[in-house]
Amino acid sequence: MSPGLEEIILERKKAFYIQNLIENHKIGRILAEKSLGIIPNFFVINNIKKSYFDGRNGILLLEIEYNSELGAFQNLIAYKEFPSNEDAQYNISLHNWVKKRIKINPRVHVPDIYASDKNYIIFEGIKGQTFNIFNMNPIKQARMAGEVLATYHSAETHPADILRYSKLLDEAVNNLPISSDRKERLLSLGYTLLINYDNSKSGIYAYGDFHPENVIISSEGNQGYLIDPEFIEMNKEADRYEDIANFFVFSAINEFKEKDNIDKTIKSLEAFLGGYNSYLENSGQNLKNIYGTDQQLVELFFHLGLIALIKGVFTSKTLITVKRDISEAELNEILSIYKFVSTLWKYGLKFVPEDAFPQSFHNKRINEENRVLSWVGIGRMVLNYFQKDDHFHILSMNSGTSQETVEGIFRIGKIQSKKELEKRIKVINSWFQKKLVEIKKDKIIINDDFISNFHFPNYLSDWQNITKKLINIYRLKPEYNILFELITNPLFDIKKIQKKLDLNQKETNEIIEQLVYQGIALKTDHTISFNPNWQNLVDNTTRAFLLSNLA
Repeated sequence: MSPGLEEIILERKKAFYIQNLIENHKIGRILAEKSLGIIPNFFVINNIKKSYFDGRNGILLLEIEYNSELGAFQNLIAYKEFPSNEDAQYNISLHNWVKKRIKINPRVHVPDIYASDKNYIIFEGIKGQTFNIFNMNPIKQARMAGEVLATYHSAETHPADILRYSKLLDEAVNNLPISSDRKERLLSLGYTLLINYDNSKSGIYAYGDFHPENVIISSEGNQGYLIDPEFIEMNKEADRYEDIANFFVFSAINEFKEKDNIDKTIKSLEAFLGGYNSYLENSGQNLKNIYGTDQQLVELFFHLGLIALIKGVFTSKTLITVKRDISEAELNEILSIYKFVSTLWKYGLKFVPEDAFPQSFHNKRINEENRVLSWVGIGRMVLNYFQKDDHFHILSMNSGTSQETVEGIFRIGKIQSKKELEKRIKVINSWFQKKLVEIKKDKIIINDDFISNFHFPNYLSDWQNITKKLINIYRLKPEYNILFELITNPLFDIKKIQKKLDLNQKETNEIIEQLVYQGIALKTDHTISFNPNWQNLVDNTTRAFLLSNLA
């Protein structure tokens, strides 16, 4: 049997099956009353035509043609199958829940349910088109779609769960097949945007996989329908902009690939937000009040970038799973997403509040290496070095607790023996001038005062305070104390440094020789100074430390 003939037979079987469902549920009576205004005494199905099939939603739109003694009539139904009856019934409950939420707005609807049984639902078919293929005025279309989503979200205010996005950001960036340096730049950009806007009133019930196929605009353009609420989240922890970003992310990425900008998408976004905000204002609320700023696109850009990253992770995992050579086009797809997100988030930096940056970096928020000069950006780099330091990593392992096993330290690989560990602990205690760390019964115990005063941070913390605390700890280490003195006194007498920091001559000379070897300092017989080209010579983590002090 040819593939074409087999397809025709399968289509006919589906048509006969659906015809039986329609007749068994007497759906023709509903369609007749809608089309003719009255119910005929006699009518038969004359034809069933597939009007549209949405592969993403799995919804089959069918046009049913009838004959009756009152004449011919036709109408639409939407048919969707589910894996099980339980899934179908759950979707009916979600559908009814959404219907209650949106009934306040007479311009926004969900399709009626005509029938359900076993693993299927038959819905009212809507005479209109989904957002992405509708050919009405795009601005009018976007405003109507914004009103539809705002009606579902409502004017209620609840806190959004910022940890949700912190985890998603970490996971998305760390799973991308890009260099660790690029990952760090993305994380610094993302967290600078994420932690510096108010999310205390932006929480909503996320629609889930909200995309243009979820919105149908009526033929007249003045009515909107929400369909397929399959992925609704029954908690109020998602941010409003997550749904909106989901709606526009693919058009934004495609436009960026073609034109290296998203100007057209931004116009649609602004219209969408206009319709969204207009509905909220009718309920005594608005986006400026919810987010505490009138720079509405900034927060939205974070979510656009995050969802694009998640798409990139999905692409890269798919490529890794398939055992074959990755084509140049596929690699370019991942790199284009990286470029898209970087460009979007760099633009957003312009609107982040000034207090998110050290005072000396207010006018220069990103340096020549594309590193973000915010407190969280600098602090992350400083913390990263702190956790890699031969001595300080012992303290950083004890995040939120005062105990760690000796074996746990050995597993990291930095320290190979208990004798070496005891030696480093002795050095740490000498810097702090007290017994900060000790070993008891093969457990490393850290002073509770240190733990309570310095919780190792998550990304929601006060990074300005954390960075300054880290700098103060760094300065306990002689080489960093000398660096600090060089920052504040570009030309320094070596004997004065030795005396001021209470170092012996041998220790001082060893540190200075190391700084000279690294290219950070220049030395004469009696003085030490910064190398004018130090920024091109020192490693990134040392630069982070220096930038922090310069700030």
